[in-house]
Amino acid sequence: MPKVVVLLMGCLFIGFGRWLYRNPQKLAPRHWPAANSGAIDDLAKFMGIAFVFVGASSALFAVAASFVGAFAQFVVLPVSIVITWICFRSQREPNS
Repeated sequence: MPKVVVLLMGCLFIGFGRWLYRNPQKLAPRHWPAANSGAIDDLAKFMGIAFVFVGASSALFAVAASFVGAFAQFVVLPVSIVITWICFRSQREPNS
């Protein structure tokens, strides 16, 4: 697959993951019996975080393969973890 497509798909994954994290109630249809449970919301938030991590990883791998080369790609996974943390650190609920 061309690296541009991988980069665009990674950006789409990041956008979808952030949307899913903000709107966890959209994961399950309202007519499902457990649609309003906290477990579904937790699953949606976990999936949102996973989508952002996978999207950041694929986008960074595409950029690193194009500009840096294969040798420096070992840095991509730690940077993906940092990007995921940055995306969600401001969305935490304040402690009461």
